[in-house]
Formats: sequence, structure tokens, C-alpha cells
Amino acid sequence: MLRALLRWARTAHLLDKETPSSSFWQRHRCELIAAAAVILLGAAFMVHRSSGRSTYLVQEKPQSDRRTYQYSVLPNGLPLLNIQDAESHKMAMAMAVRAGSYDDPHELPGLAHFCEHMLFLGTTKYPEPSGFDNFLTKYGGASNAYTASEVTVYFASAGADAAPEGLDRFADFFRAPLFKKERAVLSSDAGFERALAVRRCISDIEVADFVALDLEFSGLFLETKRDGAMKSDAYFTKCAESVPKFMALQLGLCCARLQKEKDQTWEFRTHQFDLWPQAQRIFSVDLQSLKFLRSHGFDFNEFLEKAHPYKRLKPDGKLEQDTPNANAVLHALRTAKPPLVVHNGLLDVLHLYDKFIADLPGDFSEFGQAWLEQFPLLFDTRFLAQEGRLQVLKHTGGLSLDVLHKHMRGQTDYLKLQRFSENPEGSMHSAGFDATVTAELFVMEVDKWIRFDERKGSEPNTQKTSCEANDEKAGKTNEDDGEEFILVGSGRKRKRKPKSTGFICPSFLESHKALRRFHNKIALVNTVPGFFVLGGPKEMPEEAEEFVKKEVQAINSEHEKNVQSNLRRIFELLESQANPDSVVGRFATGNMETLYSAPTRNGTSPVDALKGYFKQHYCPEQMRLVTFGPQPLAEQMKLVTKAGFGELDPGAASCAQDKRRFPEPQPFPRSFMGKHLLVEGTEATGALWLHFQLPSLSREHAAQPLTYLNYVIDYGGENSLKRVLSDSLGLVSNVQLEEQTDSTGTMFMVVFSTTELGFNHSQAILDVFFSYLAGLSAGADMNLYKSIQDMVKLQWDWKQQDDAFGTVSNLAEVMTRLPHEKLLSGDSLIEKPDAQLMSSLIQLVEPGNMNIAAVAPSALGEEPLKATKKPIRTLQYYGAKYVEQTMDEDSGTFLGMAKCTGAVAGTAFIAGAGTQTKSRALRATAVQPHQAPAQSASAATTSAYAAASVVAASAGVLLAGRKGISLGKTTITALNVGAGAGSAGSSRILGSFGLGKGR
Repeated sequence: MLRALLRWARTAHLLDKETPSSSFWQRHRCELIAAAAVILLGAAFMVHRSSGRSTYLVQEKPQSDRRTYQYSVLPNGLPLLNIQDAESHKMAMAMAVRAGSYDDPHELPGLAHFCEHMLFLGTTKYPEPSGFDNFLTKYGGASNAYTASEVTVYFASAGADAAPEGLDRFADFFRAPLFKKERAVLSSDAGFERALAVRRCISDIEVADFVALDLEFSGLFLETKRDGAMKSDAYFTKCAESVPKFMALQLGLCCARLQKEKDQTWEFRTHQFDLWPQAQRIFSVDLQSLKFLRSHGFDFNEFLEKAHPYKRLKPDGKLEQDTPNANAVLHALRTAKPPLVVHNGLLDVLHLYDKFIADLPGDFSEFGQAWLEQFPLLFDTRFLAQEGRLQVLKHTGGLSLDVLHKHMRGQTDYLKLQRFSENPEGSMHSAGFDATVTAELFVMEVDKWIRFDERKGSEPNTQKTSCEANDEKAGKTNEDDGEEFILVGSGRKRKRKPKSTGFICPSFLESHKALRRFHNKIALVNTVPGFFVLGGPKEMPEEAEEFVKKEVQAINSEHEKNVQSNLRRIFELLESQANPDSVVGRFATGNMETLYSAPTRNGTSPVDALKGYFKQHYCPEQMRLVTFGPQPLAEQMKLVTKAGFGELDPGAASCAQDKRRFPEPQPFPRSFMGKHLLVEGTEATGALWLHFQLPSLSREHAAQPLTYLNYVIDYGGENSLKRVLSDSLGLVSNVQLEEQTDSTGTMFMVVFSTTELGFNHSQAILDVFFSYLAGLSAGADMNLYKSIQDMVKLQWDWKQQDDAFGTVSNLAEVMTRLPHEKLLSGDSLIEKPDAQLMSSLIQLVEPGNMNIAAVAPSALGEEPLKATKKPIRTLQYYGAKYVEQTMDEDSGTFLGMAKCTGAVAGTAFIAGAGTQTKSRALRATAVQPHQAPAQSASAATTSAYAAASVVAASAGVLLAGRKGISLGKTTITALNVGAGAGSAGSSRILGSFGLGKGR
């Protein structure tokens, strides 16, 4: 640097001895000041270098962006991006690892995804499997992760105060994950929030000392008038008639567990699920009930979008495999059989039985017996309060949940109660909130009962309650043979029989209370006043294979969800046509078969393979770390250093090498193109997918060629491809573009959502499409390219900023691909329009470089496939049924991609899924854009050719370097395309295609 400054000084004659000193400063003061500034900046830069870390402030950012971005590299080679947002109240962090499904071993498809799951489940410093999730919940945060073909990204956010411990916990993921067979791995699903919530709830149920529950309904009773005092059977009949008519809208569960190691603290973990029945049922609605729920914050829009599906469980007690919905929660309750706690909960348990178990029995006693077979322990906090209202609880007020809880909290403030919620804190009368309050009330009530018994000198309360008296009058006894239990504070043993039907108390139900067990039938073990244990905490299973199997089941659930996505199925089908020697087309997600069953049969340990994978691919050189928060950049750097990110294990020696290049063997050489796949659909409408294989564009961020290509194809103005196909011809309802680019190449896909006419005449869609592309084949229009460049820059400068969660997850992935100075702009701005590159890509969007998937409407079933007389195949792992055909000269013709002269290439092809008659009707000889179609063509094809002439002229003539095209100043040019355009055409075409309507 100093040598360069000296050379500049000599060139500028600053060191010329003959220059008078008096005029030297006057003439060169600006240059001297600039030189001094450069020297100071260079010195500062070298100070950073000497400390072992260089920093770089990212300057190229949107005008509206007030955040500060600092890039650096830690001493161990880990690239780091610190982001300061002084106005934010959130911290966030993300780690991207340059390894993904392409790195899976052939014998273990899905291993990268398995690693993503396992990393969340405990570390050496923080071994609790749900510890990270609980920590984030405490600070109002969340976490997620995803595995792509060449990268895996982990990210989390929370309140700003969580930064020190949050970063320390996050660093331990990559420093010391517990990939041990003996680790009690609980189910989780980081990729999908709904499944994740279910898995967390199940894991809490399995170790809970008791579970409090609450439901919200669409109504209470069919009749709103009060009937006064009712006998138990009459009241049950009234409830049983109403319950099936109303919908259970929301289920709240609070799993309570005593943490002895935390100074006798009760932990309450709350889960809330909006419910939606899978089976078609007609429900009644009580408008007053809905208004009541809405007034307490129930969001019906969110309910419709995020409700968990459910249906009745199987009578044999088995759960349909890997069901990540509310059924799995109820199955866990039925399997673990924890004590259940409700408040005034007769309707709750009736709804729970009706919606998840079976039809309600017509007789009260039958229901009691049926309920006990499913859930043998049930308590009601309202009944417990009523039994000891004055003597035990010292309460003279009402027995509503909020009144009782407020009273009891004032009397038992010595109890240590700690809430952890998987859902945002709700208000009273949301199911999750009420379940939490019920759980806390239960602990407080029973604690008061224990202390009351102790004050009586350990003498049991032998006075019979009114309910016991009623039970005895009914001919039932509490001295039946059964399991012994100990009443705390008494020196004698009593017996209880969990499946006895004598628990029903008529007087209790007559006063409209809930089903329950009596307080003196609770099995309690008391060691220290102020807490109790119901049956003791459940231990984690110790069989190693079961641990691994549970986590693989979570991944399998994710895969089963993917199978239901029509878009995912078709994309996987198109990928499956790749060269089998390439990495494209591998099964990326993994499932029970690939990650557990097959390795077990082969004597392979998935955990051992996981350890090797982690060591091979998770090293600092292959990681990218991002932090976000209101803290100054220097403070964020200190937190990162303190957390130990700079001391991460370097891993295997080969890990430092960049192996994220998989260009060979080519996934889609020409010999693997030219296929036509006819697919059985699962949606009401059909679709036509066109897949074109382009070279990898990962390093072409300066030109952004796909931005141009997407724009000219996706444009929806007059005489555009979209407008002609949808409005003029009625062949499609939508056109969308999909793309995936990585080091193997770029899969560029055009997806037409077809109408019934369009599916039966997909040949016409292709004719219009390739005639349109014929007009683009002359090359990229630089005026349009530059206009798009200006438009993109304007949008980028004033775009809305992502939140903390989205910012870190996006930039961590971007860091794996782009240079640090282009982290914010590289995926958006067009810096160097490249007409030659653009033209070469357009030339590749042609029939010889295309695979097609024609997806039939679901109503047709397999009939279109059977009509081809070809074998029906099934896509492995995804179950899609399809027929494979090739595009040869015997199957038909369609318009190909034309040259700049407008000549049409006559490549043979059959695109329709109809009969041979329809196929023949769609055949036509190659024609010029302005030629009338052959007389034998169908009416739809005739209109298509006419429309194709219009769009071809619009694209070819108007994008052929016309002048005067600039952003916001469009020009209308009248063109006469001739009488051959037909009724679907137009004699006047917009002269500035791609820039909107002229003014």
C-alpha cells in the first residue's frame, strides 16, 4: 500500500524538489488529505488483520435499509455476518452448512436430513432433548431448519435478552451434539410446525405427572332454557344429545411435571391445537358461543388456516402410522394414561370421547365404564374446591376457574410454578390458557388438602362425603378388591379399583359439575410439604434402537406430508428421469425404510453413519454464521467469541475442501430428454409441466438471466402468452414458472394449469408456447433488459425488510454462494446484462431439450394411462402413477422453436392424454406464423395457430431491438399481422411488450 502511495505521489509530482513549498500545499491539499485518510484506513485494516480477524462493512444495500452489516472470518476459518438493527427487540442466529442431500451416502438416502433433526436434540453442555425449544419459548422465540440439495440451514430467534445463552446453546449444536445411541431422542419435526407441535406435546405427555385439559366448542346445548335441578341420567342425556351436534374447535393441554432437581419446581408445558374433523360431519353453531370466543381473542381466520385434522382412533388401540395431528396426541394420552384434570369438565370429556373415541353410549353408567377403559384417572378441580371450600381452601367466593385460581394463588405463593408455552400466551377462555390455569389450580388445591390432613395429626378424614353416601346408596362400595393406595397423612391403607364404575356421583352431576374422582382416591406420595407426585415421574425408555426409531418416525411423517403435495410429487417425478449416475433424483427426505428398516437389515447403524457424516461435512470452512440483534456489532462479535464459535472442531482434513460441485455426470444430457410422462392426478384440475435443462447459473448473479427469462414468459399484458392461452383460448387458468439451480445445472419449468379443454388439447398449448418463443429467438432485447434492470433496482431499494427470523435464514444460505460484498444485492440486482448469455439460454428452451409431465384431472383416475396401452409405473417413495412415452415422429407434430426468420421447427410429439382420434385431430403440418392452419385441425387448434401468430409477432417483432423502450415511457406501435390471424388474434399489438400498457 505504501509503495502504491509513493508511486502516486511521484506521478502527481508531489515529491518534486523544485516545487516551491509555499504553493505546494495550496495546489495539493486535497490530494494530501486523501492520502492521509487512505494511510489511516490502511493502518486500521492492518490492525484488524494483526488481531487474527478481518472485518468488512457491507456497503451495497438498499436505500431503505437502516441496518448495519459486518462480515468477518473467525480465526478457525468460519465466515461470520453480524447484523445490527437498533430498532429491533429480537435476536436471531443462523448457521448454514455447505452439505445437503447430494452428500447422502447411496446406502442411506436422507442422512443429511436425519442429521438436521438430530442436531436439535441435546448437546454435551445442554443434554435435555427439549432444552433448546424450552429456552426459546421462555423468551418468546422459535427455531426451524431445512435441508436442501447442497446446503443445510439452522436458524432461531428470540427476545434480544436471550442472546448470550442463546448463542452459547446454538454453538454447542456444532461443537458437541449428542449423537449417542443411549440419548433419549424424542420425536420432533423441525421442518413442519404442525408436526413439530404434535411431537413436542407427545414427548411432554410421556413424562408428565398429570395432564390438565380444556376444550372450546361451537356451542353448549341445543336448548338454551334452564331445566332446573336434573337427575344425573337426565343431565347426561341432555349433554349426550347436544355434544355430537357441536364442533370441538380447540384443544388445550397442560403437561405438569415436578422437577426435583430444580428445587421442587412445578413445570407446566402448554400445548394448544385448533381442531378440524377429517371425516365429513355437519355441526351446529351457537352464535352466542362464537361471539363469546371472539371476544376472548379466538382467531377464526387462523383457525381455518392452521387447524389440526383429526378423526376417531382405532378401536384396537393402534395409531395409524406416523400421524402428525391431534390423533397422535390423543393416542399418547390413551397409551401413557396420565391422570387427567379438568375444571367443570363434563362437556369436555364428552366431546373428547365423541370426537376421538366413539359415539356416546346412551346410558350414564355405560359411559362411565367406557371412559375408564380409555382414561382410568380423572379429577375435577371444581369438585375438589367444593368438597373443601370452607375448611380446606378457606374460600367463600364463587367456584369459577379464574376466581378459584386467583384465591388459591394468594394462599400458596410458596409453591414454585413455572410456565412454558408452545403457543403465544393466550387469554382466559382460550383452551391452552384455561388448561394451564386448571393445572396450577390442581397443584394448589391438593397441596392445601395435604397440609389440612397433616394439621389433623395424620388422622384420615373418615367422614363420608355426600358423593360417597350416594355411591353406597346405589349399592356400590369403596372396599372392592383392587390396587392399594396410600392417602397422604394417614397411617392406613385403602384399596381402589381403577375400573370400578362406582365413581359417578349423582348429586355432583345434579348441580352441573363434571365427571371426576374423589380427592381421597388420589394416590399421593408426600415427602416435603408443598409438593406431591402422582405415580412418580416416568423414566425415558432405555432401548437405544427405540430412540433412533422415534426420530426416524418424525422424518417419515414429514415425508408422508410431502407425498400429499401434488407439486412435490410431479417435481420428484421429473427429477427421477435424470441420469441415475448423477446426484439428481436421489431420495432427499428419507423415511422409515431408508433410515431405519434397511440399515437394520444390513447391520448398519444410522447413528454411527451420522457421526461420520457430521465429522466429514460439519467443519468451520463449510459453515456460515449469521447473528442479528439490537446490540452493537462489537458486542455481537464478543458474544460469538464467548460462545466458542471460533473454537469449533475443524473436523476431517478433507472437510475444508469445497465439494459442492456436482456437474458430472450430467443429470440431463440430451439422451435423457424428449420424454412425455402422463401422470394420474390428485387434484381437480389438470396440469402441463415443461422441464427444460439449462446450465448451472449459480455464478451468473451479475447478469441474473433468469430474471429476464421469467419476465418475458410470465408477462400478463395484452397479447401476452398468458392472456392468449387463458382469455382468448380458454386452455389454461394459470401459468407459473419454477426453477431450481445448483452446481448440477438448472431445472427450468413452465407449469400450465389446464382447463378441461386445455388438457384434451395440450398440443395447442405447446403450439402457442413455442410460436411465442420463436419471436424471442432473435436474441435478448437490451432495451428491455436494461428497463428490467432499472425496475429491479427500484424494487430492491425500497423493498420491505424481512424480520429477524427470515433475515438470518436467508443470508446464511446466501453466504454459501455469493462473495461477501454481494450478500445483499447478488440475488436481486442486474449489474451486467449479458445479451449473449441470455440468447444462449433462450435457444435451450426448445423441444429437443424438454421433458413433459401431463397431469390428468383426478376425476379421470387411471383411464388416460390405460388408454395408452403402455405399462403403468409407480414412482418409488411418492406413489405417483404414470406412463412414460417418448417424443418420436410417429406420435404427432407440434410447432417447434423458430429462428429469427420465423421458420418453425417441426419436431414430432404427442402431448394430449386423450384418444387416438383426438391425437390425430391435433396433428398438423408445420406452418409459418402467418399461415392459416390445415383444414383437418380441430377448432381449438385453429384458434391456437391464429393466436400463436399474434404472440409470435408480438414477441419477435417488438423485442427485436426496437428503440424508445424505457421504464415508464412505453410506446404503442400498430402492426398489421394480416388476415390470417383469425378471430383470436388482433391487428393491433402493443409495441412495447413486457413494459405494460402504453400511455
